[in-house]
Amino acid sequence: MDPKRLDHKLDCKACGTIQMDIPDNATEHISIHCTSCGGYLGEWENFRTIFTSRPATLRPST
Repeated sequence: MDPKRLDHKLDCKACGTIQMDIPDNATEHISIHCTSCGGYLGEWENFRTIFTSRPATLRPST
């Protein structure tokens, strides 16, 4: 598997988009929801791990 691919870990299982609402003050156990459909995606601690394990070119800009 290509390590630069997001391999569907970030996409919404309900609508398939990769758009999420992440609060500026997100803590480990805050719920993350899809921006498009409002579906629950998981807790920030799970996504934080995904973002920090990706190459810098695939990380969101700050």
